[in-house]
Amino acid sequence: MNDSFLDLFSELNAKATPDERADYLNNDVKLEETHQAAAMQGETKPSEDAVCHFVTYVQKENWIWELDGRLKAPVKKAEIKEGQHLGIEVSKIIR
Repeated sequence: MNDSFLDLFSELNAKATPDERADYLNNDVKLEETHQAAAMQGETKPSEDAVCHFVTYVQKENWIWELDGRLKAPVKKAEIKEGQHLGIEVSKIIR
């Protein structure tokens, strides 16, 4: 077993209910700190008054766009070519 967050999460929550897993994620301080650090690295400064937000990635024509609920506009992240899988290309952006 590795020491990654996902390995630890899987080990600690193997028998947990979905609600218990959600509580674990909602209360994990290190996850929140990591999230906030990553959110601040974006191309547009996030709104300071956002409490909860979403982030998703969509494909529009030949581009991958990031939609972040704390930002005022979509962010063009990467080009995507025909035959490429959106999920795989997004995983390269968010790693």
